[in-house]
Amino acid sequence: MKKIVFTTFGSLGDLHPVMAIAIELKNKGHVPVIGTSEFYREYIESSGIDFHPIRPHINHKDPAIIKAVLDTRNGPEILHKKYLFPYLQESLDDLNEVAKDADLIIGSVLTYYTPISAHLNKIPWLNMIVAPISMWSGYDPPILAPLPFLGKMRFLPPSWHHWILKQLFRVSKSWAKPLEKLRKENGMSNEHNPFSGGLYQGAKTVCLWSKNFYPKQIDWPENAETTGFVFFDPKSGEPLDQSIIDFRKRHKTVAVFTLGSTTILDAEDLLKIFFSCANELDMGCIITCGDKANEYEHLNSDKILVVKYAPYSNLFPIADIIVHQGGVGTTSQCLKAGKPQIVIPFCMDQFDNGYRIQRLGCGKVIEKKHLKTKNLVSTIKEAMVDQHILKNCQDIHQSLEQENGIGNAADEILSCLTESQ
Repeated sequence: MKKIVFTTFGSLGDLHPVMAIAIELKNKGHVPVIGTSEFYREYIESSGIDFHPIRPHINHKDPAIIKAVLDTRNGPEILHKKYLFPYLQESLDDLNEVAKDADLIIGSVLTYYTPISAHLNKIPWLNMIVAPISMWSGYDPPILAPLPFLGKMRFLPPSWHHWILKQLFRVSKSWAKPLEKLRKENGMSNEHNPFSGGLYQGAKTVCLWSKNFYPKQIDWPENAETTGFVFFDPKSGEPLDQSIIDFRKRHKTVAVFTLGSTTILDAEDLLKIFFSCANELDMGCIITCGDKANEYEHLNSDKILVVKYAPYSNLFPIADIIVHQGGVGTTSQCLKAGKPQIVIPFCMDQFDNGYRIQRLGCGKVIEKKHLKTKNLVSTIKEAMVDQHILKNCQDIHQSLEQENGIGNAADEILSCLTESQ
């Protein structure tokens, strides 16, 4: 029996895979602990997982946080300079408290204090990466939210993309001075950029996505392995609400419009387009609105059903097409369901995920700046009858059915414990 401490920071899209793997390890007889913001304590403990608070205790529903994260151009810089790096010492102190008797620490992209704690406590660590955008490659370059036009330059040689990535890392490295200072104070070097090579210095780099979505590249670090998508839907065992089942029965075809746990908190303009689009389409439309559902329930009609929430693992399979923001969790659930996707990216990794879907031939991307009711309606209609898209969705669906992302991720973690003995 081993004590394994997970650290994570972010939205439910970051937390859910960690919870899934923690439960798997607990079922294997180990003692997983998730360290993250106090905001998630009840949610984590209700799943039977031990929780440990790690500052900063940020409420991901805070309007200021939402505004920063959804800032397409400056979001990453604001997030690091205002909400992460000023609290590094506090984060490290909190992690050290729970890690002092641990056997392994598992970090994530934004928990830059993880390797420092592992160094101080003389225990191994590894990084789990949820979204492909953090595995930089010149052979399959990422589409960055502030610079989506780089997606049109994929025909250029890997050397060009390596050069571009190097310049971007040079700019962002200036943000990390507080981290460099803390590492130096604790006897660690700063030879690796924390946003690139620094992510991969643990015993392993565990990539929580399918090789069908982003296969391993020759310029990845040697210790990186893909596991398959890790799915976690805490209410998947519950049946869909009867109103959804009845609505589905009344319609030959149904579209689902949904947004992630972060994007939905600042999406009034987009929701207006969703409702306008639903009125134009000759099909049933289910629109998930989260905590805003009460504000929009008066728009329910024969064609429109507003819901607060429904488990994606149950909802997506009954849809014929899904419109969403491109978070990796939502994207993977669409692939698993074998349904065409229309991705409307806002920020962070959403552009990269969306354009991967488009390149896979499983859907289309409409960037928010180009989004109008007319082109969303036409894109939905085109995708639903595109036999190439429909076939690719089914092929990916069948392939994902053969994967065991949770089990593979747990095996990769446990292998680190074996190797460290």
